[in-house]
Amino acid sequence: QRNARLVRKTSPKFFPGITFSLKWLFTGIVFAMVFAYSPQLMRNIVAFLLIIWAMLAPLMASWSLLDLSSWAFAEGRYRQALSLATAALKIDEWIRPMANLIGMSESPFSVFNSLNQASSYQALGQYKEALDVLKNVLAKIENSETLDADATAAPRVLTSLALTKQFLGDFVGAENTLRRSLTIKEGKLGRDELDDE
Repeated sequence: QRNARLVRKTSPKFFPGITFSLKWLFTGIVFAMVFAYSPQLMRNIVAFLLIIWAMLAPLMASWSLLDLSSWAFAEGRYRQALSLATAALKIDEWIRPMANLIGMSESPFSVFNSLNQASSYQALGQYKEALDVLKNVLAKIENSETLDADATAAPRVLTSLALTKQFLGDFVGAENTLRRSLTIKEGKLGRDELDDE
C-alpha cells in the first residue's frame, strides 16, 4: 500500500482519447448514412473516406485504452490499469506497420501506454517487470528516428526508471538516471523555467 501511494496519480478530469474516439465514431455513422442515401459518384468518394476512417480504428482504441488505464490507476485499480495498458500495447504493435508507412517508427501512444504499464507494475510491487518495460521503451526512444530522445516523454521515462531503481535498492543508478532526466529537462526548458516548475 505504501508503494502504491508513492506512484499514485491524480485522477484525470478530461479524457481526450475517449472524447476524440466518440467523435470519430459519430463521424463514421454520418459517413455510413451519407453512403446509404447518396448517388453512385458520391458513394465512391464516401467509400474512400470510410476506408480511411476504418484504418484509424486501432489508433482510437489505443488512445481510449490509454485514458482508461490512467483513470483506473488514479482510482487505485492497479491490476485493471495493468490489463488495460497491456491491451493498449498489443494494439500499438498492430499499429506499427501503419505508422511505418507514414514515417513513424511506433504508435504515437506506445511510450505513454508503456509508462502506464510500468507504473502499474510499480504499484503492484513488481519492480523487475517495471524495470524491463522502462528499459525497453527508453531504448525505443533512443534508437528511433521519429521518437526524439529529448522529447517530453524521455524525462518522464527516466524519472520513472529512477524510481524503480530506488525501489530495487540501486540508489547510485537511481541518482544517475534522475540526473540524466534533469539534464534533458534543463536543455529543453532552460534552467530558469525549470526552477519555476
